[in-house]
Amino acid sequence: MIAYDLSDDMLGVVANEAKQRKLENIETKQGSVSELPFADGTFDVIVSRYSAHHWSDVQGGARN
Repeated sequence: MIAYDLSDDMLGVVANEAKQRKLENIETKQGSVSELPFADGTFDVIVSRYSAHHWSDVQGGARN
């Protein structure tokens, strides 16, 4: 699992919580949603919670 966020502080919260819960399959990666560093097909599932208000172009990456 990869937790991806622009905020280093939020990623620190994720990393600390994962450590406390002894979860070893969580990786954190910092970056912008407008420049995702992942190749197409990298993930089977993507979950985003209340993040669209941070995006400058919500539909820009949509494919038909």
